[in-house]
Amino acid sequence: MEFVKIDGAQGEGGGQIVRTALTLSAVTGRPFRIINIRHNRPNPGLRNQHVQCVLATQRVCSAQVEGAEKASRELSFVPGRITAGKHEIDIGTAGSTSLVLQTIALPLSLADGASEVIIRGGTHNHFAPTYDYLDLQWLPFMRRIGLDIDLELISPGFYPKGGGEIRANIRPASGFAPISMAERGKLERLTIRAAVNNLPRNIAERFIKQTASQLKSRNIRKFKTEIKTSSGVGRGTYVLLLAEYENSSACCFGLGKIGVKAEKIADGMVKEFIEFHRSEATVDKYLADQLPLPLALCEGRSAFSTPQITQHLLTNADVIRKFLAAEILIEEREACGTVGVCPKQ
Repeated sequence: MEFVKIDGAQGEGGGQIVRTALTLSAVTGRPFRIINIRHNRPNPGLRNQHVQCVLATQRVCSAQVEGAEKASRELSFVPGRITAGKHEIDIGTAGSTSLVLQTIALPLSLADGASEVIIRGGTHNHFAPTYDYLDLQWLPFMRRIGLDIDLELISPGFYPKGGGEIRANIRPASGFAPISMAERGKLERLTIRAAVNNLPRNIAERFIKQTASQLKSRNIRKFKTEIKTSSGVGRGTYVLLLAEYENSSACCFGLGKIGVKAEKIADGMVKEFIEFHRSEATVDKYLADQLPLPLALCEGRSAFSTPQITQHLLTNADVIRKFLAAEILIEEREACGTVGVCPKQ
């Protein structure tokens, strides 16, 4: 079969291009060759977490691979048959466990049996969906589409030490259903979650206090609060805001950073939520670039809107079009951007 040719320097030029290509190659059976991997990044080429994505997908579909080494700027991937089983993946650094899981979740959902996946590394990373985001936001939408997945956080892991661990049980999907969200509906529930790992509880309390204060100043007074404490490897902290509407949800989060006050991190998160809440969007900007891939495999048209058309979304759509005869229509409007996904029969 002819290779799908991909230039890794296109669009946002990051690791998402590699991960999307891996997923689609395993699902469609189409081999690909990519050059200029992560061309637009300070350290071009594959990093440890990207290599682990390649090796994990290789294992899932018995692929033939060339170029799966750290700093490699080219990769060839020829997939075989997807097989279920138990997979243990150790990234070896604080690299994102979430991104590795998202790469292989869809292929394993098409296997002929159940799989257990254990991934060790970072669970709460900058520039990646945190475990909580996967569990509270990504997973409900994947189940809504038809994936049958359970997630569990064994232990948290933060940069720079990592050492976290997640477990996923993935069962065969019975089918994929399209999603059409014209309106998100009224806000029904709002949850503030703050957590600390090997750090004083009062940091989480400050996250909660500042977030609550900012919401109240905008006349939002009904919300639930949660504080989680843990003692896994290393130290870390985060705050998260989950907004559940009648027909959809949005999730914003902020990770602790040395030298940055908890209040400032909370302010940034609330600002992002308010921008979403005031828009007409149905999903947040992070989920918007993760939905087109599974929706491109559905029978029937899907539609949703997002407060921001990101370069991640545009690039992801370009890679999907290389593998699938799917029509992905992205339009930026004044109130929010709209996305339509329609697989061609």
